[in-house]
Amino acid sequence: MATTLLNTVTGIDSNQEDEWGRSPLDYAALDDKPDAFMFFLDCCDVRHRSSRNGFTVLHWAALHGCTNVVDAILGIPEFTDLIDVTDSSGCTALMVAAQWRRDEVVKRLIGVSDVDYQSTEGNKRWTALHYAIAGPDPAKRETRISRQQALRTVRALLAAPDIKIQLKGEDGKEPISLAGSLPRVRNELLSH
Repeated sequence: MATTLLNTVTGIDSNQEDEWGRSPLDYAALDDKPDAFMFFLDCCDVRHRSSRNGFTVLHWAALHGCTNVVDAILGIPEFTDLIDVTDSSGCTALMVAAQWRRDEVVKRLIGVSDVDYQSTEGNKRWTALHYAIAGPDPAKRETRISRQQALRTVRALLAAPDIKIQLKGEDGKEPISLAGSLPRVRNELLSH
């Protein structure tokens, strides 16, 4: 019914993708609009599809720190299989949230996601903890705000009961080895 109404009134096809492979459902997820998300969820034929970069709606919500949509997704039983789905670079939604230092999303995902899962990206095989410390651009200089975001995200990850903080990636790096410019994060890891 909603699909017919949407198409008749606006001419919008709820399953139509744009040039980046994103659907209206993806945009509702990345814009933290739970009402629009639920509306498009009712309209879309393919709920578990991913965009060209392999992002599911949970990846989009995690990337943009959209806690309301993450909560909505986690509350829908048929979406539980999205939790540990990897994107085209081998990262789960938890890793994406950690890398972009979305601590509130991380807090929501640590209870349902595998915090020690190692990505299949290149030769890294990093965990969410590696990504949280490295941040979105490891070559970029850390600012006061980015250091605070890193600390909050690392603390959120360390709240996971069985997190293995000394897991090495295939590149031989442990999370603590990435914390050179983050002394408070390094201290947090040492005291864990």
